[in-house]
Amino acid sequence: MTNPLPVKIMLALAFVVNASFAGSPCDSLKGTLHKTAVNDACAAIDINNVFNYYVNNGDGGLNPYSSDDGFELMNANRGQLLFEEGFVWGGIINKGVKVGGSAYNHGLQAGPIITPGTPTTPPVAANLLDPRYRVYKVRPDIGPGRTFDAVRPLLDEEAWRVYRYENIMSQQLYANYVKDWNEWPGAQGAPYTDVNGNGTYDAGTDIPGVPGADQTLWYVANDLDTARVFKMGGSKPIGLEFQRTIWAYNRTGALGNTVFEKNILINKSGAQIDSMFVAQWSDPDIGGGLGYTDDFSGCDTIRALGYTYNATNKDGFFRGGAARARLRFCAGAARQNRQSVRPCDLQGRIQIRCEESRHDRLQHLSVQQFNLLRSDDQCLGGLSGVV
Repeated sequence: MTNPLPVKIMLALAFVVNASFAGSPCDSLKGTLHKTAVNDACAAIDINNVFNYYVNNGDGGLNPYSSDDGFELMNANRGQLLFEEGFVWGGIINKGVKVGGSAYNHGLQAGPIITPGTPTTPPVAANLLDPRYRVYKVRPDIGPGRTFDAVRPLLDEEAWRVYRYENIMSQQLYANYVKDWNEWPGAQGAPYTDVNGNGTYDAGTDIPGVPGADQTLWYVANDLDTARVFKMGGSKPIGLEFQRTIWAYNRTGALGNTVFEKNILINKSGAQIDSMFVAQWSDPDIGGGLGYTDDFSGCDTIRALGYTYNATNKDGFFRGGAARARLRFCAGAARQNRQSVRPCDLQGRIQIRCEESRHDRLQHLSVQQFNLLRSDDQCLGGLSGVV
């Protein structure tokens, strides 16, 4: 039997924050010296009005230093909007259901899958302690081509936000940015501006990060930690590599209140996945942990938009009034190999049966219901909108 080629599944979305009026996974805590983490490493997106941590176990939203809501709105209407979010999936392999991803528990570990599986051998993960598999963070205006003194005003503006939780100052921020620029994993799949147009990443020539973005985070992870996957969804690992890109723009208007995410799943299990579902999971809290009891949620199927808003025009947590948060799918699930990005077609080699992407359902799932989804079949039912 021929081993199937790895298949990529991509989904892009945006968290939009509208401020109109109507256990610690990171390796260091405030008060300790900053160091580079690898497994369960985190970094903050903090270039615009949103401050939010992301961890390379798939977690987002939760502040790993306070273990509380972490998706913060930093403008005059300042407050918290999201407790936690993650990307989850499920499918049928060899007639059995398997699930994974990240929600309240996290089924991912740092690093890529370096040896894909075959029908007779399991896939092999990279060394999760290798510092190359940390969370990378870059911005185009801070890099090895500019001295610390030249960019210090930019760093000082960022440092005060981060220092609320981490013992890190402007000089260390600069060193981190330069290191991540110099070691940017463009060859692993991290995005970049191809300055010389040759189709490959050339360190020292090409510009790391999403083209045109003012800040980019990127990491690669995999689902081969059996204990983590079972704790997350009661399942065995599939053999998926997960690449996540987070980026934002320091602009006025809606872009200044928006964070973009792109998730890529690469099937390196060596087996076909049938009837696969993917979902963006989130636990919104408008007003943080003190204000979530009066939140409502809904969806706009035409705009592929989910939203959460306050039940009244006032929220005691926000200074100016109640905010609302929106999650929009910018691009649906698509499959890709080296030659094609056409959904559901891999040059005649169908490895994952799927339909054209639909975003017509916002499934309400209480914490109690979610905690009951411990078996594989129950979790897959949740992803398909059946509880």
